[in-house]
Amino acid sequence: MPDAISRPLISVIEEALGYEAEAFGEDHPVEGADLVEWFAQWRLRAQAAVAAAIGNKTSLWNAVPYGERISPCGPLFIQPKVTPHPPT
Repeated sequence: MPDAISRPLISVIEEALGYEAEAFGEDHPVEGADLVEWFAQWRLRAQAAVAAAIGNKTSLWNAVPYGERISPCGPLFIQPKVTPHPPT
């Protein structure tokens, strides 16, 4: 049984797994604009759940510059800094 802190995290993960689950599971097309709009809103809910779980009101993701972000899951999930390739 999940504790009170992990319930919001589990909820946002279940929400992500459930979004258009049938379409993804059956390899059907998913409308890109709808997916982007849903993700933008979901991301805010996920940030709030992570912030609540780690005990602060601001999300870890906003605390450090992109490319130096470390996932609450640990160092295996370090987001690499992406450098665009110059045009050839």
